[in-house]
Amino acid sequence: MKKIISLLAVITLLFCLSACGKSDDTVYEGDGTNNTATVDLTTLSSTMVYSEVSQMMTHPETYEGKTIVMNGVCSLYYNTEDQEKTYYACVIKDATACCSQGLEFVLKDGQKYPELDTEIKVKGVFSSYNEDGQTYYHISDAELL
Repeated sequence: MKKIISLLAVITLLFCLSACGKSDDTVYEGDGTNNTATVDLTTLSSTMVYSEVSQMMTHPETYEGKTIVMNGVCSLYYNTEDQEKTYYACVIKDATACCSQGLEFVLKDGQKYPELDTEIKVKGVFSSYNEDGQTYYHISDAELL
């Protein structure tokens, strides 16, 4: 009897874990190719968003060329060697608000950057760039929604 109850508990747990954060909205939209898919982080739970952004940082080549949509707080970072160079990021907090992750974004020409610490929604293309011999990733051609 204990084995049956344990098995039912495991199945229930696996079902709950697979269903958490899902909604009726499609997270990945497009024709299935790497270059046209949209990753809409706004439809995921905070835990799933944290996991997805972690995947973007550990396996960026998988996301390159995809359109990213995300909500977060606008933050600003300075280059420590050149205080004139600034980087804007959309920072997302996890469910417990203990661990934040951010993605740098660069707005399309002509768009005004938001005030710091304001809630924002950003849409753009996940892409790489080289600076000082290092490869970095950001959301390029971004727009505020």
